[in-house]
Amino acid sequence: MIPLRRTTVLAGIVLGLTIVVVDTVMLAMTRDFSRESREAGLTLCFNLLLSNIFYTLSGYIAGASALNRKQGLAAGLLAAIIVGLLGGITTIFVTRENETAGQIVLSLLYHLLSNVPIGAAFGFVGGNIGTRPQQ
Repeated sequence: MIPLRRTTVLAGIVLGLTIVVVDTVMLAMTRDFSRESREAGLTLCFNLLLSNIFYTLSGYIAGASALNRKQGLAAGLLAAIIVGLLGGITTIFVTRENETAGQIVLSLLYHLLSNVPIGAAFGFVGGNIGTRPQQ
């Protein structure tokens, strides 16, 4: 197993926190967050697109600096874990008022399970792009 480099950890943490802040601001600005709302649907789609771009970017930065695509996977995975935990918590507090402890735990689990595989996959893609030989 290859140890994580400083660039990998920094790229994952910084871009993960950036995704959380942008998602929180966008969700806070959404006026109507019901299931039928077109505005909420567009906000969630844009958040997903932006998250995937940032996962790829973190993988690219880590992969290009280490010339190892596994570092890109690790950076995307770290960013996704941060987004899954902190993003899940902020989403609960921004969009929902009265939740039971079980609903909060299930919401966090949902955010982790939906973000971690996507973050790892897009981080690996970014690592592949970052380790390509220059032509």
